[in-house]
Amino acid sequence: MKVKTLSALAGLGGALIMSCEANANYVGLATQLQTTVTVSGVSRSVWRVYAVFSNAQDYVTAIAGSPQTGILTIENRNSNDTALGTGFVNPGAAGNFAPSASSIKKLPNTQWDTFATIGVAINDGSDQTAGSPGFPTFINGTSLVNNNISWFVPGPVEQGRAGGPNSHAISTGPVTGLGVLIAQLTVNAGQNVRGTVSVSGVNAGDGAAAFTSNGQTFNSFPAPGALALLGLAGVVGSRRRRA
Repeated sequence: MKVKTLSALAGLGGALIMSCEANANYVGLATQLQTTVTVSGVSRSVWRVYAVFSNAQDYVTAIAGSPQTGILTIENRNSNDTALGTGFVNPGAAGNFAPSASSIKKLPNTQWDTFATIGVAINDGSDQTAGSPGFPTFINGTSLVNNNISWFVPGPVEQGRAGGPNSHAISTGPVTGLGVLIAQLTVNAGQNVRGTVSVSGVNAGDGAAAFTSNGQTFNSFPAPGALALLGLAGVVGSRRRRA
């Protein structure tokens, strides 16, 4: 697995962006480059988005957009994040949620589809992720913008647990901890993804208290401040080499 990070300065991770409103053991959202793969002769970037926690007994229960929590927005962006990209990719067209092992066996490229999930990358038949009524195709075109959408599991279940068998250690950048996969987003190689969602779950560290954190953002492209810091690091490195 490849992780898109910026390592010129300690603690700086351009592809791991912390949301401003974290709640208790919920830390924020992280975006990682799972792989770059060639599908039908075209190179694709497969991004994965994680909700990150500091406690193994924390859970994700829903990702949403609504009039109360704010509009859910997910976009494909070009290589320098100045405009929309060329569109999300679904080479296997397996559906809105994690592809099944049997569908991947029949058509291996299905594993690189764009999909929504709570903690599951490959459905072994036990995936409990479901969509709200009228759940749209995930995702046609370059973006998904909706204030009446959610994907969820029926409460704090094992597949959504931060320390569960499907959890992923996030160890680089400002957001570190145990990640629960909430989406796989596949785009043309070199392009980026970004979005804003609300995250709901249960924090074991708060006595099993339910929470919802609105306006949670992710972006695979480095923030302007990160780019400025990297530029400064380059200047410092250049001066040291000359010295």
